[in-house]
Amino acid sequence: MPLSSSLIAVISLALQGAAVLMGGISAYYIWRQLTEVALSGQANVSERLASQSFEILKCIADDPRLYEYFNENKPLSEDSPERAKVLCCAEIVTNFLEHIVLQRPSLPRASKEAWMLYVRDHYFASIVVREFVGRHREWYADIFLEFIDPDQTGASSRDEPSTRRMPCSSAHAISGHDRSGFGP
Repeated sequence: MPLSSSLIAVISLALQGAAVLMGGISAYYIWRQLTEVALSGQANVSERLASQSFEILKCIADDPRLYEYFNENKPLSEDSPERAKVLCCAEIVTNFLEHIVLQRPSLPRASKEAWMLYVRDHYFASIVVREFVGRHREWYADIFLEFIDPDQTGASSRDEPSTRRMPCSSAHAISGHDRSGFGP
């Protein structure tokens, strides 16, 4: 028995409707999977930052003389016996603080504000870190410099020629941040 043209049209419309419905359902599930992947990635970023913070704390805790330099604004004198260690730790802490600010877009909404407070609190709790940043502003991303000191513009200090040196290698190991711009 031959199918009438109206029956063929109805079947065709039903199949098209089913295809559109299946496409919509597929798009929804793809969107859910991408959302879950993004949230998982954000949680990983926060977890890695917490782990790196713990490593830095262990480094500072290994020498009780360091605590005051990074948490109580103790100034560093030129003749201090721990001067080299404090300066290397200042570089490590500064690199880590910059790393947190650079990771801000990847942080989960729930912990983003807490991490930004962490950066500001640690920056303002250490005159050694602030002086280190002041001496080496050209090493750091503008977004970091603007975050820690919105009243300062980085342009004037960046225009001046400077003698660049390689940061302490331990800073790279702990912060995971390559100063060259080619690393992670």
